[in-house]
Amino acid sequence: MKRAHFDDFNLDCQDVADPYVLQEGASNWVEILNLDTDEFIVSGTFQCTLVHEGCGDTLFITDGRFDYDWAN
Repeated sequence: MKRAHFDDFNLDCQDVADPYVLQEGASNWVEILNLDTDEFIVSGTFQCTLVHEGCGDTLFITDGRFDYDWAN
């Protein structure tokens, strides 16, 4: 299972060492929209469903966007 780094400290049952995981079978995807190898920047969009099995909590990210500068 893939791990995500999201912590909801409002949940009494969640421990920092017990992260959310991608829900298998969900429509989880990443689309690279820009890859600039001169400026070392990648950007795109994503969608995923994350679950915390210990708490029974589910997060739905439907319009995720990212920009990442891998040189810094």
